[in-house]
Amino acid sequence: VFGGASALFDGTGDRVTAAASTDFEFVSGDLTIEFRLRLTGADNFGIFYTEDGNTSLHFDASRWVWRANNTNVFVTTDTPSLNTWYHIALVRNGTTTRVYRNAVIVATGTSVNCANTNSAIRIGGGYQQLNGHIDELRITKGVARYTSAGFTVPTAAFPNS
Repeated sequence: VFGGASALFDGTGDRVTAAASTDFEFVSGDLTIEFRLRLTGADNFGIFYTEDGNTSLHFDASRWVWRANNTNVFVTTDTPSLNTWYHIALVRNGTTTRVYRNAVIVATGTSVNCANTNSAIRIGGGYQQLNGHIDELRITKGVARYTSAGFTVPTAAFPNS
């Protein structure tokens, strides 16, 4: 989207991993996971997983699924098109968790505390494999960046700090 490059996942086991860290403990509190997404195939894909398997954001059978503490917070139907860039944001704000696609709410549910502790994370692969591109991934622990539909989607690359 910005700068001419993105992470490409071909749906056959690709993933980016980050080592276990307390930075990825999302037990409670506000949280934003946002990224640009461009699907190139398959309607089942994984975006974000903790290595312990307790927390994930994935798309399964045309439905967004946010799984926290082995509980599905929501399972909501959506229809993103292939070969189109989208801004996706998962935001946990107090007792509500939502997924936004281009600033429109496509999934919502009551927040559940995540059970992951000091777990590694995987981007692009886990229970489902991503066939597409991810760009501008940003995970913000402790901040709900978007709290209502209709926000302005970022129009430039995120800063490096």
